[in-house]
Amino acid sequence: MNIPKKNTSVDENNVELKKFIQLEKNKLLLEVKNTKIKKEVIKYLSNELKINSYITTLILENDKIIYEGCEYLSNALKINTSITSLDLNCNQIRKEGCQYLSNALKINSLITSLNLGSNQIRNEGCVYLSNVLKINSLITSLNLGSNQIGNEGCQPLSNALIINSSITSLNLGKNQIGNEGCKYLSNALKINSSITSLDLRNNKIGNEGCPYLSNALKINTSITSLNLRGNQIKPEGYQSLSNALKINTSITSLNLGYNQSHIIGCIYLSIALKFNSSITSLYLDVNGIGNQGCQYLSNALKINTSITSLDLNYNGIGKEGCQYLSNALKINSSITSLYLDDTHLNDESFKDKVRQQVGINKNNNNM
Repeated sequence: MNIPKKNTSVDENNVELKKFIQLEKNKLLLEVKNTKIKKEVIKYLSNELKINSYITTLILENDKIIYEGCEYLSNALKINTSITSLDLNCNQIRKEGCQYLSNALKINSLITSLNLGSNQIRNEGCVYLSNVLKINSLITSLNLGSNQIGNEGCQPLSNALIINSSITSLNLGKNQIGNEGCKYLSNALKINSSITSLDLRNNKIGNEGCPYLSNALKINTSITSLNLRGNQIKPEGYQSLSNALKINTSITSLNLGYNQSHIIGCIYLSIALKFNSSITSLYLDVNGIGNQGCQYLSNALKINTSITSLDLNYNGIGKEGCQYLSNALKINSSITSLYLDDTHLNDESFKDKVRQQVGINKNNNNM
């Protein structure tokens, strides 16, 4: 079924917005984005939601909703009988709004998808949500990205994840999570068996945090997608992660882009890839790999048969590196997508040879 999508523009007194709500209230999706919704209109909407039984997806994104507005919405969610997906991304509900929402989620028995990204929740708001997650068994998708929860917020959240068995997708990207926070989360991942997708991009996880995560991944068998893009992982951290990848059989998508593997990190990772048979998508863009690092990866690709998509963009790979890849692809028949933008080449012919071999693989796999 195609869900009808609508939006509304800013009107100073929200008169048009009220009309819009009336028009859309009997549809599956109510979406209001980029509008400063006044307190009285949030109250009006909340009253409508108390009796509405049609709307299943409510999107109120970037509407400057503060904790008072969240209180009205939370009261509605205690009664509403239809909403399963709630998106409050890019508002300002803060810790107070989290408290109201958490109280509602203790009663609500429908919401499975909750997006609270970019809401200035911080660690205090995370405490309220964590208490709910210990008892809530319905939420499967939770986005807490860009909320500055830090290491302190990771502790109560991790305690909740040890108990929670419903969340399958967790986004904690851009939250100033460091090595200590990674330790808390890793301890939870040793026990939690429901999370399949974990997003930790753009945090502050470095070499000291990687052993904790590595130990968890040696035990955890549920995570299939792990995003560590844009952290502070250097060769020593790559060594720790690589040790886990020799054993782990569940991760199919691994994003290590925008870290600092350099040549040494590539050596560790390449050894792991000779053993690993689960990863199909690997992102290593912007890692300072260069030609020599590319040589080690290419040697691994002669043995690895699981990777189908490899991102090596912006790694300073030149003619020599392309030749290593080209030789590997004459043996490897699994890679069907290979990204090599911004290689250090004036002559595109070497990149074309690699692309040509990838094309052959793709055609063969489609036969």
